[in-house]
Amino acid sequence: MIDIMKSIPKFDEQNLLYKRLEQDGSLTFLSKKHPETQQMKLNETARFILDKCDGYHTIGEIVNEILKEYKGATTERVLEDVINILHSLWRFGLIRWLNENPLLDFFYQERYENYVFKMLYEDEVIDVLQILKELPHFVNPYIDENISYAEMLLRQKVFMFIEMFFSLTAEGKNVLTLSLSPLLRIKVNSAEVGYLYCEDYTIEGEIIRKFLQWCVKKMGEINYLLRDIRRLFFYLKDDNEILFEKLQDWSFKYAGTLKEELGRHSPYIRIFYFDIKKERG
Repeated sequence: MIDIMKSIPKFDEQNLLYKRLEQDGSLTFLSKKHPETQQMKLNETARFILDKCDGYHTIGEIVNEILKEYKGATTERVLEDVINILHSLWRFGLIRWLNENPLLDFFYQERYENYVFKMLYEDEVIDVLQILKELPHFVNPYIDENISYAEMLLRQKVFMFIEMFFSLTAEGKNVLTLSLSPLLRIKVNSAEVGYLYCEDYTIEGEIIRKFLQWCVKKMGEINYLLRDIRRLFFYLKDDNEILFEKLQDWSFKYAGTLKEELGRHSPYIRIFYFDIKKERG
C-alpha cells in the first residue's frame, strides 16, 4: 500500500494550452489533454495546491502548508480536499507523479482474494482496447465500434463518465474487461454493457458477480449522480451461444427477444439483466 503522504506531484505545464491568473487569485486554464472542456477555473486554494506541485513537496507537506494558513481545520478534512483537488488536476493532465500514483489505490482499484478489481482511466482504456482490438470481444449490437471507440471520442466519454471501463485481473493478467454506460433519465437507475472481453470463461460466477457489484458501487462513488443504479442490461445477438450460457451462469436473467431489430434477416437480439444488491448503509 502506497503511503499517500509521501507521494510527490509535479505540475506538467506542457499539458496546458494556456493559463491566465485572474484578479481574484483564481487561475483560468485550457487543458491540452481535454480541450473539449473549454475554459476551466481553479479557485485560489486549488491554485495554491497546484503551485506546490513543484516536484519537491510531498502531499503531507502540502497538507501542512494549508493547515498553517487555515487555523482550526483538521488534518483529515484538509487531506481529503487536497486528494480530491489533485485527482481533478491529474485527470486534466496538469500533474504527474514522481513516484507511484497514489490515486490508483485510493480511487480506482481494490483487491478481492487473488483478484484485483479496477476502474480504468482514459490512457489505460485506450491502451487496453488497442491490445484487445484483434482478439474476440463483444460490443453492444447497437454500437458502431469504429465510431464509438475511436480514440478521441472514447477519451471524452471516459473522462465525462458517459462510458466507464473496468478490468478484472488475476496475478497481473487481464482476464475480463467490461464497460458500463449509464442510461440517462431524470433519475439514473440502470446501465448497459457496451464492451466485454473475457479471457477466461472458467472464472467462478461468484467472482464475476462480486466484480459487477463493485463496478456499480465504484460508479456511484466517482459520480454521485450514478449512486442509484439498480440494474445492468446486456443486449446480445442470438448467434452468440458462448455468452448466452455464461450470462446465465453469471446470474443475468433473460428478459425477452427483439426480432429483426437491426433489419431483416439480422440476428435477433436477446435482452438480459442483472440486479444490483445495494449495501445497507
